[in-house]
Amino acid sequence: LGARKISSELAKRGIRNKKGKLFGQSTINSILDNIAYTGVLKSGDTISKIHPHLQIIKPSIFEFVQR
Repeated sequence: LGARKISSELAKRGIRNKKGKLFGQSTINSILDNIAYTGVLKSGDTISKIHPHLQIIKPSIFEFVQR
């Protein structure tokens, strides 16, 4: 799904951000593009190895979303 459809689906389900507002498309895109959810820490050009205890999604799923 694209960011617009994801945002709409979250709104339909009543899922809001920590401030109680609806998720915007730019927020959805930022979440989908954030490698940190794979357990990788990034600072500038420096990228860490995978930290399993920080991993929320598998790297293969992240790569699929990026394509």
